[in-house]
Amino acid sequence: MAHLVLPWTQPRVTFKPPLDWNERNLSPILGSNQQYYLDQFEWCAAKNSSNPNLPALFLTICHGFYRNMWKETLRYLLIPIVAYAVLALLSLVSLLSGSFGISALMIPVNIVLGVWFWISCLQYGKDFNLLYMEHVCKKAAANDMTPDPSGSRVAIGCLAIFGILVVYGIIYSAVMSSMISSLFYW
Repeated sequence: MAHLVLPWTQPRVTFKPPLDWNERNLSPILGSNQQYYLDQFEWCAAKNSSNPNLPALFLTICHGFYRNMWKETLRYLLIPIVAYAVLALLSLVSLLSGSFGISALMIPVNIVLGVWFWISCLQYGKDFNLLYMEHVCKKAAANDMTPDPSGSRVAIGCLAIFGILVVYGIIYSAVMSSMISSLFYW
C-alpha cells in the first residue's frame, strides 16, 4: 500500500494502486508517454516516493494543466499565490490612500514569497509522479478513460495566469513608481 503525505492534508492520504499496471490499458489516460509513467508508477508504489519529473520541475503550472493536474498544482502553490494576492490588495490600498508604510514592506515580502513559490514548485516537481499515480488510479477506478494530455487546457490556463501576473505587475509598478516619486519630491 502506498502512502501519500500531501502538505495541505491531515492525516495521510492513502490509496492502493493496482499491482499490475499492464492489466488495464491506461494509454487513453496517459497518452504517448504511457511507458514512462507506468515505470514511474511501479517505482513510486515500490518505494512510496517519487522521482523528480523534469517537465513538472521546469514547467510547473503548464505541465499541471497539460496532465489535468491543475487542482493538485494549485494546491501546492496556493499559499504563495494567495499571499501574492493579499500583498497586491494591500499595496493597492496603500497606493490609493497615499500611505506607503505597507508598500515599503513589498520588496522584502516579495523576495520571501518568490523563494517560497520556487520551493513549492520544486517540491511539486519532485512529488509529481506520485501525485499523478494517485490521479490516474482514481480515474481508472472510476472508469474515466478521458485523456489527460490537453494542449487547449494549457493555453487557457497559461493565459489566465499571464493575465493575473499582468494585473499584479501593474499594481506593483504603480506602487513602486509612486513610492519612488514621493521620495524624490519629499
